[in-house]
Amino acid sequence: MDQPTMTRSENGSTVATLTIGDRSYPIADLSDEAQKLLRAAYDCEAQITRLRRDIDYLNIAHRSLLQELSSRLPD
Repeated sequence: MDQPTMTRSENGSTVATLTIGDRSYPIADLSDEAQKLLRAAYDCEAQITRLRRDIDYLNIAHRSLLQELSSRLPD
């Protein structure tokens, strides 16, 4: 999902806009429920990103531990 973009309205003020597909929606005009869902979707994206990073770190640690174990095994 794309992050909200800032666009200028007709009166020149800045408006946060959600774009899905080829349609754009001013976030302030969304229902409370839609805004809650949007926040939840962004929270999910942030958690997925964090978990992917954690998996990368764990894979590095795992490889390092296996290398260390290999060096301590008898020939």
